[in-house]
Amino acid sequence: MEKNENIRHAIHSTAVYQPVFNKQLLAPRYWPVWAGLLLLWLLRWVPWPVRSALAWPLGLLAYWTDGKRRRIARTNLKRCFPDITPQRLRRTLRQHFYYKIRMALDLGILCWGSERRLRRLVCMRGEAHIRRHLEAGTAVIWLTCHMLALEHGALRISLDYSGVGLVKAAKNPLADWVLQRMRTRFNAILYTREHGLRPVIKAVRQRIMFYYLPDEDLGGPDSVFVPFFAATASTLSTLGRLSRLCKARVTPSVAYYEPGSGKYVMHFFPALEDFPTGDSRRDARRMNQELEKLIAMQLPQYMWSMKLFKHQPGGVEPPY
Repeated sequence: MEKNENIRHAIHSTAVYQPVFNKQLLAPRYWPVWAGLLLLWLLRWVPWPVRSALAWPLGLLAYWTDGKRRRIARTNLKRCFPDITPQRLRRTLRQHFYYKIRMALDLGILCWGSERRLRRLVCMRGEAHIRRHLEAGTAVIWLTCHMLALEHGALRISLDYSGVGLVKAAKNPLADWVLQRMRTRFNAILYTREHGLRPVIKAVRQRIMFYYLPDEDLGGPDSVFVPFFAATASTLSTLGRLSRLCKARVTPSVAYYEPGSGKYVMHFFPALEDFPTGDSRRDARRMNQELEKLIAMQLPQYMWSMKLFKHQPGGVEPPY
């Protein structure tokens, strides 16, 4: 916690998001969440092969019972990969729900695991690409995407590097309090989207790195329609402008579960060259191309159940 206080002092921002615990979170309506937290606390003592074995039936149960998320994921996959066979689509969907449960079963380790255990759980690859910029005194933006293991990767990064991120508050206040405490255990500071990018820019200019996930369809004036795999997606065009304002290098990175190992990987890649170009549409397309490469590394582990195509060109109705 002392490290987080040092970061807050460095950026002098009142926009830091920090939910506060209160007695209302002990009310009976929150008892199911408390029961879930107790289960996660207990599961962190269970050997990883057992957690993996549990994830298969629970993942199939989620696949069959969560019809809404299954339909959204199927729609997204078919739009992004129109030539996908029915067999491959079904297999990818089932794997997606398995990984979703598998990674949720490890959240207890993220919440209460020791620093030593977290280092064993998540390994870093390509870290030299980050260190090179740090040693040169260059600001860095981590370009990443909504992989199911994004929390695991972000927490691992925060063990060694100071970082900021943008979050959306969870609907359940107790779940939100637990999530934000987990995310800020070490060297991470969070802002909500309502605060805008101003505090982020201030932090990045002071060489505090930004964990940026721009792969959501938020619509609005900062979005442009550009390709995303075989589809057209409403895409945030702010990365190029943010990189230019902060004089920051954009480093693609991705977090994923390594099947059969019980471990995760936080993988960094070389910074983008010839970026930004000053053309917002061109930069947005380049960003999506990089995100496509990251997602393709572990396709079923992407959050396909997000509504990626809520906004359509010409006001066409969304496919959901």
